[in-house]
Amino acid sequence: MIKCGLDKPQELEKVLGTFNVINIKRKRQILSEGNIANFLFFVNSGLIRMYTTDANMEERTFDFGAEATWFGDLKSFADKQSSDTNIEAIEDTQILTIEHETLQKLYKEFPKLERVGRLNAEDKYIKLIDRLKKVNHTNYSAEERYLEFLRFYEKIAHRIPSCYIASYLGIATETLSRIKRNIMNSGTA
Repeated sequence: MIKCGLDKPQELEKVLGTFNVINIKRKRQILSEGNIANFLFFVNSGLIRMYTTDANMEERTFDFGAEATWFGDLKSFADKQSSDTNIEAIEDTQILTIEHETLQKLYKEFPKLERVGRLNAEDKYIKLIDRLKKVNHTNYSAEERYLEFLRFYEKIAHRIPSCYIASYLGIATETLSRIKRNIMNSGTA
């Protein structure tokens, strides 16, 4: 359920009525590089990833989202500029979308929503910085980064295919397999 800080059922009903429900099949794009993110969304069910593609057409995953997660390309959404990221459903996924103008109107009508939105953005930013420091930092071994990944995504890690985890960690899938085998043999995880 979307947490939005509204006390009255009719207020919550009005807010929820502004969202569009979209069902996305596994492996389908929600946002593609070059397009403008016209909406932010709440993951109602399923699993998604955010990634970029480099000049060699290699994918680099940098975030995952599952149930009860706000997600989207906030920069493209706020600036109305082309996105440099892709968002893809890893599993069949249901999202609730809201457009920029609609969200701004809701913020004016329900100031508590704006506070919840700001707190959500702050929380996501803090977690992103923490993750970048630990998971994507070269001072940590690939195994240490993987263990940190498991800690950060403990509730959904088992649902994420190894190729996307390897992409996220910046290692080859074979290296990830070796790390998993070593951890299993040592009993670390």
